[in-house]
Amino acid sequence: MLMTAKEAAKYLKINYTTLLEHAKEGRIPSFNIGFDKKLIRIRKEDLDKWIEQKIKKKEEQIRKRLEKLNRIKKPTVKEN
Repeated sequence: MLMTAKEAAKYLKINYTTLLEHAKEGRIPSFNIGFDKKLIRIRKEDLDKWIEQKIKKKEEQIRKRLEKLNRIKKPTVKEN
């Protein structure tokens, strides 16, 4: 399914202008139709895949941070 920039912005719950900026900079998968930079289309399937990749990347970052924290020796507190 092809989405307009406005539809994609609504789907992502972000500002329309923000979506256009991200698309222009290549951060969101999109393609232009014509010469106007605002005339873009986004395949919903590509957007869903992009979201999944972002989630997996964030989960991996969190996992690495937790592993790092677990390797740090924590001082033991003696209870009397």
